[in-house]
Amino acid sequence: SFYVKADYVAEFDENFQVRLVSVDHGIINPTTADNTIDFIALNDDTTVEISALVAVREGDAGDDYTLVYTVTRKGRLDKLTTVDWLIAGGTATTSDFADNTPTTATTITFASSDDMVDGYGEETQLITVHIKGDSVIESDETVMVQISNVSDGTTIAKNDSGNTLNQAIGTILNDDTIFSVSAGTPVLEGVTPGQMFTVTRTKVTPQDQTINWS
Repeated sequence: SFYVKADYVAEFDENFQVRLVSVDHGIINPTTADNTIDFIALNDDTTVEISALVAVREGDAGDDYTLVYTVTRKGRLDKLTTVDWLIAGGTATTSDFADNTPTTATTITFASSDDMVDGYGEETQLITVHIKGDSVIESDETVMVQISNVSDGTTIAKNDSGNTLNQAIGTILNDDTIFSVSAGTPVLEGVTPGQMFTVTRTKVTPQDQTINWS
């Protein structure tokens, strides 16, 4: 007999094979079915990790732009798993979030295979942070969401460097600007190309902008 080394890695079931290869006295049955046997090491680990949509526009008052974070479950999916999430950092403050965005720990639930029509447990859940738009000229702001308190022996995944994947950062892009106009050096009438004026835009935005003048 031998033991399979336990770990906490969410992975596929793994196959291995035991085969008789030599004997001191006698012979090994040449029939493969009699000298070889296959086994399966069943994965019993589950992990979760979080990732974020990179960035979203802030919008104006009344708009409803959202930052979306994806929590992914890997490994054994047949059981029900709960995960808590919380806005845990970043440069944005509570005044940047709409009223329907939780500011305290909230729980998401991954359904078990018994609760799904296709008999396969849920792999992903979405966390949505609603942004409160305004017309304030400001810097881009970040929103860090953190997951914790995972149920039923599920663990939070790590990357190849050993860093825990329990946090993700999204960015609120400022889309407000101020326009100003200034005159160049005065010129005499009839001189080409004429009087020059410069229109200056403060704060670059993700979208094109058009300004009318008269």
